Amino acid sequence: MKRPDWLKLPPPVVFGLIVAGVLGLGWAVVYLPQLQTASLQKGVEDYRSSLPQPDPKELATLEKGRIDSENAIRAALIQGLGGTAILVSIYFTYRNLKVAEDKQVTERFSKAVEMLSNVSMHTRLGGIYALERIANDSDRDYPQVMEVLCAFVREESPWPPKKPDSGEKLGQVEKPPVGLFTLAPKRELNQKTGVHVGLLEVERRDRADKFIAEQPLRTDIQAVMTVISRRKHRYGVGEWETQRLDLSYTDLRRLEVNKANFTGINLYEAHLEGARLCEAHFEAAYLYETHLEAAYLERAHFGEVDLRRAHVECAELWEAHLKGACLEGLNLGNVVGLTQAQLGVATTDEHTILPYELRSQPQPPTPATPTPSTPPPAPPAAPSAATAEPSSQSTPDPSAEPQPPAT
Repeated sequence: MKRPDWLKLPPPVVFGLIVAGVLGLGWAVVYLPQLQTASLQKGVEDYRSSLPQPDPKELATLEKGRIDSENAIRAALIQGLGGTAILVSIYFTYRNLKVAEDKQVTERFSKAVEMLSNVSMHTRLGGIYALERIANDSDRDYPQVMEVLCAFVREESPWPPKKPDSGEKLGQVEKPPVGLFTLAPKRELNQKTGVHVGLLEVERRDRADKFIAEQPLRTDIQAVMTVISRRKHRYGVGEWETQRLDLSYTDLRRLEVNKANFTGINLYEAHLEGARLCEAHFEAAYLYETHLEAAYLERAHFGEVDLRRAHVECAELWEAHLKGACLEGLNLGNVVGLTQAQLGVATTDEHTILPYELRSQPQPPTPATPTPSTPPPAPPAAPSAATAEPSSQSTPDPSAEPQPPAT
């Protein structure tokens, strides 16, 4: 809390102001009641001078009335000054408590951030959950906490992945769990080409081996994403999350979070292959070039989300909410769990590749101008040279609107 300017005055000036205030209050207590009862005093003097021999009892009554009025005014004034002093004392006590509380929060924040850089996994986890506690306790510190957590993910789990140091020992490679990203063989013979098409078990297993991380997601990265997914504010709702949380160019493969709050998050070119995100909320999220291959997205919410240029091959969309979602030009050929009812409330075009089992069914009518309700914002800047590998492929123009692939 900012220190008031008047507290920055030199001590002699402050002492002089205090003395002047005390003298002013003393004058008000002594002389102000006399000014208020001046008319009564004048009445007493007029009565005393009007008669040669004024009645002593009547004179005493008038004088007593004047004195009682003066004392009553003085007592009320003292009580008012006392009440004001109490209020001022309460105010300064509250300010001191707020200053102490802010100082404590600052110390907790600094300590938690320091813990994030510790080599011990347990210490880093303690820092992560300490930051979550601060975000829940202090709305004013909520944006800074979220920025720190997102920056931690971008630095510690970037895409492309960091190359390990020469002396670093990697953990043993872990294969995808059997049956997690595979289906029972479902073969359909194409009469024209004579080949089997559809969701083949071997195809999905090959894609899982290709897209999913060989190692599980780091424990601390999983913890940060869990904290972000259950944050108490949502993008665009209220005053505490007016900017998108930035998780662009991050490696989040095999993330596992249920009922995640990913609303409004910038996931530009983030990799979530093999993630399990049941009932996750992606409303208003930026999913341009986001990789969701083989992700488990049962009952996930994609309402009004622009999914053009997203990668959803082999994703599982059982009962996913797609009302108003833009699927133009999207390759849904190997998506699992997609139904005609889901497509009926989404926006598709002639370039959308549907699952094989839905291609023979009548397609829902599409709007004359199938454009998303909200155009996607400009993609973030590319990662720095320290984290990005040089590539021979050309990068898309960030300012250009996503275009459907040519048929």
